[in-house]
Amino acid sequence: MKGFDFREIAIESAKNYYDFVKKMKKGRSEVRAVSITPGHNNCYEVALAKKDPHIENAQIQIISHYLSPEHYDSENENYIKNELITIQEYNEDGPSVSIQVREDFCGVFDKLSPRDLTFVSDLTFLIKNVRKWYEEHGATICLPGELKYRPVELHSRARASKKQKESTSFIFDKNVSYVWGAPGTGKTQIVLADSIITHIKNNQVVFVLATTNNALEQMLRAVIKSLEEENIDYDCLYRRGVATTSFAREYGSICERENISRRIERAKKRVELDKKQLEEAISAQRFREKHSEFKELYKRYQDLLTENRKLLAESDSLSKSLRILSDELKPFKDTEYQYERQLLVARAKLNSVFTKISAVFSPEKRLVLEKDCAHFEREIAAVSKEIAKRENKFEALKNEANGISSRMSEIKSAIVSIESQFVRITWETLHRHYVSPQDTNDAFRDQLDKFKTFE
Repeated sequence: MKGFDFREIAIESAKNYYDFVKKMKKGRSEVRAVSITPGHNNCYEVALAKKDPHIENAQIQIISHYLSPEHYDSENENYIKNELITIQEYNEDGPSVSIQVREDFCGVFDKLSPRDLTFVSDLTFLIKNVRKWYEEHGATICLPGELKYRPVELHSRARASKKQKESTSFIFDKNVSYVWGAPGTGKTQIVLADSIITHIKNNQVVFVLATTNNALEQMLRAVIKSLEEENIDYDCLYRRGVATTSFAREYGSICERENISRRIERAKKRVELDKKQLEEAISAQRFREKHSEFKELYKRYQDLLTENRKLLAESDSLSKSLRILSDELKPFKDTEYQYERQLLVARAKLNSVFTKISAVFSPEKRLVLEKDCAHFEREIAAVSKEIAKRENKFEALKNEANGISSRMSEIKSAIVSIESQFVRITWETLHRHYVSPQDTNDAFRDQLDKFKTFE
């Protein structure tokens, strides 16, 4: 059968069905709202006067002076535009529907009373849409070709009966097949579920249609059960349309229009998880950056400690040398002091009146005294020279010791600065909280150990 022939048959069938529905005055049902309960994010819960299995395809009729012509559908002025109100979920137990109102329409909707709101399921409207679609696209339809794969061995096939296995094989033998069976014979639980999973395992997309929500969700539950037996994630399924509350509660992740509050909650959880992962990634990146900075500081810190130890050793050695030199200077200064006293005595004698008178009669005695003075002066000069030499050496050692002391002070300041930077880095890399001042030392030591061992 060619696409054009199929198109003509479908259009003729849609026309005949439309005429039948009109003639029998069927295909239209109205459900009035009983109450409207506002929720979050422009969502409302609308209690219905009765159940309606076709509520998913319902048009919304609002009769109120609050609405203007721009709110109504241009093709059917009895109903408001679809984009203004979206049916999110149908609760068959209520019965009630969850709807989401477009933000700019909420002001008008909040003024409505429940008696203004009616949900109209118009089968004739759907039939006209089907006919229109076949008129535009029907020529592109063709029957599927032969399948190049066979039913796979599934856990469910082990418990399938002979007839069920034959039915499954029949589906894959023909490009179009029809399977009939009484209720409870395994058409959905075994045959349909196994066929769908076979297509999924062969990376095919399967489009499943059903006449009611109940039939569709019964089929999906069977497929999900079989997928779980095969250890396949049922997130590969996608339930189009308005799901029932019970199905959305169990399998909301695969529903097109699940309860908005649960979607928001899951979105919040995903945001929190993403935020946590992002914080951890940023923290890890910051830690790597701080670790690099820490490594440079730590190397400098170690170099300063090594230099400080060397200077301490040199300082100890210089202090010992200074003590020795100081001990050596003492006898020289004592000797110098004795020579100076003897020189003073000799000069006193030389310059006395008695010596001057004696020199007239005995000049040799004066010469002896002059020789003694000259001797003492030479000895004092020699000792003074030695003392000056040692004092210069002492001063040089003292200056060197002062230089070492100054350098050690600089090193101490640098070490204190680096330790302060260690603490800063520690504080900057602690996750999600700050330590109190009394915990700084413990945190510093923990982070220091962590930095040292981090690769």
